[in-house]
This record gives sequence, structure tokens and C-alpha cells, in this order.
Amino acid sequence: MNNFSKIQIHYNPILILLLCLISSSFAASPYNGQVKRVVLFDYNVNNDHIPSRKAIRDAFVRLQALYGFQLVMLGQTQQAQLNDSILQNTQVLVFSDGMGDPLPAGPQRLTVENFVQKQGNGLLLLHAADVALSWQFLKDASVQLFLSHPPDGTQGTLYLDTAGLNNPETRNILRGLPNRITMQDEWYSFPASARVTPGVTILLSADETTFTPLNPMKDHTMAWSHHMGSGLVAYEALGHRDVWTLANTPNPKGGPMQDLLWNMTRYLARDFAGCMDQNYLEFNADATVTKINTTDPNPCKTKVATGIRSASHRNIRSVFKSNQKASQWTIPEKGEQKTKLRNVQGKILN
Repeated sequence: MNNFSKIQIHYNPILILLLCLISSSFAASPYNGQVKRVVLFDYNVNNDHIPSRKAIRDAFVRLQALYGFQLVMLGQTQQAQLNDSILQNTQVLVFSDGMGDPLPAGPQRLTVENFVQKQGNGLLLLHAADVALSWQFLKDASVQLFLSHPPDGTQGTLYLDTAGLNNPETRNILRGLPNRITMQDEWYSFPASARVTPGVTILLSADETTFTPLNPMKDHTMAWSHHMGSGLVAYEALGHRDVWTLANTPNPKGGPMQDLLWNMTRYLARDFAGCMDQNYLEFNADATVTKINTTDPNPCKTKVATGIRSASHRNIRSVFKSNQKASQWTIPEKGEQKTKLRNVQGKILN
């Protein structure tokens, strides 16, 4: 049988024996989300912004060490390698400090456009990725292009924007971040606030009372997200300095801006979209929306069978797949439950 079986077991001595042989661990679960592979395209048209680009590379290396995804970095001499093959099985492509069109007109641009708009993947644009662009797709992805900045090292303060906090699709990008983040950096101004563009959600804004912009904006948006075709795009303007470790309190392992970087990456890989019904095996505790696009399939597919009760009378949901030696147990406590399941003869079933 390939279908799932519903099993009802009541409290009895055999069940006590079975459950006594379950080995449980409630340690924090390792990351097991949708970010499997990230490609960081570290190309700059003038081969400058070298410290900025190194800081971004270092931040992603730290994130890779923490969360175990595959990280592919294409450097200054590897521009030609950004193609369909390198993007296979990739969820998020990162453009870092390009300072102009990072790809020539032709097949490579089409590869990126299809990766986002048709294949439904994510594009993350950082700092100077929005400077001096003529490639229309990347201009649209950036929403607003760089206009000016005060001297590098200007101290200012970001705050979490209510638009991002109130949008169910994006609120997890800002989860766990301090309400205000102070740092020294290049504070970009743009021709207009990104908020005026339909479909754009503002994540971070700058408090113009904390510094003097070269071109004041009043509504000084600094990070945002939006849809492009079937895919997702996010932009973050800061990062000329190593803001990933130096925001607020210096921390060589990463600070709140590095947390933002990871949350944006997760958002672009759709970690925060999925089944929100605990009665289904596909339940995603991090999901705040069921779908990104209305055409996305229903993520809730496999109904969970209920009814097993342990010796301590805590309800346990269980699903057994009859053609595999596997089981999944969900109990009303935090953490991951690992089991070794034996039958009454003592044979390990999983």
C-alpha cells in the first residue's frame, strides 16, 4: 500500500512497552528549510568596493556554516560562469555591489530573468547592486536606483518599518531584530521613496533625524521586497562597511544586519510560506502565508492520523507509511522528537 493508514491505539500494556522504548531528544532542531543552495555573484564592473564585497562574502560563509546550505561564490574573473547550469537547484541568487550592469546583454541576462520570473526563485540585491543600471530587468528589480550618499562613516539609525511588520508575507524577515539599529555607513538616498511603487513592501527605513542625508527624502526607505513574475526580489541599501558584524554592538560572529541577511534569504527561498494547518504532515511552523502566488499549489496535502495516547496521557499524532519503515511523531512541546520504534518482539521498525 502506498497510502497512509489511520491507526487508533488505546492505552494498554503493549503500548506502554512500545512507548517506553522510544528514545526522545528535545534539543533545538537543525535548520531544515528551503534554502538548499545560494549563488553569490560577486562581480563589480570596475572591480572596486573590494572591502564591501569581502564583508558580504564573509557574512554568507558564516551563515553557511550555521545553517548548512550549499554556497557557490562566483568572483570577479568568473562572470561568464553565471548560467543555467550554475543556477540549477538554486533557490536564491545574490548580486553584490555590481556598480553597474553586472552581465552583458544576451543569454546570461535571460537566464537570470527566467530564474526569477518564470522559475519562481529569489533575487537578493545588496548595497551598490542598484547603481548606474541600464538593464531594464535589474532596474525594475531594484525599484529605486542610487542617487547620492553623505560621506562614508556617517552614523545613522534604521528602524523596522510598519509595512514590513504588518504584512504577513514579510513579517518574519524582521523577526527577532531590534526595533532600531544604529551604524556607520554610506546612507543612500534615492530619487523617490520605494513606498510609492505598487506591490513593494518596505522592510527598513532610515530616521533622517539621526543623520543629514545628501538628498533628504522624508520617507527614507532603505530595504524592501516585491514580486517579479513568479519569483521574489529583495533589496537592502546598506553594506559599504561591514554592517553585518558592526551594527550596534560589534560581534565577529554577526549582528542584527546579518540576521536580516539570513531572514531575507529565507524569505526569497519561501521558507515563510507553506501549510499553516497543524493537522497536516506538511505543517510549517514558520509559515505566515499559505501561498506566495495565487497559482501556487495547496501546500497542505497529507492529513495526519490522530488517536495514539501515551502512558502519560499526552496525545500524540502519528503517521505510518506502510511501504516504508518510517514514522513521524508530533507532540505538544518545543523541539524535535527522535524515536526508535520497536514492535512487541523487540525488532526495530524505523
